[in-house]
Amino acid sequence: GGGETLLRALWVDTTHRYPLEAMACLNDF
Repeated sequence: GGGETLLRALWVDTTHRYPLEAMACLNDF
């Protein structure tokens, strides 16, 4: 759906701005 694309875009933006924090979030799963 459209929300899925929006979330993905937000995630990509986040990983580019805060790569270390994004990796920490991934490691939590």
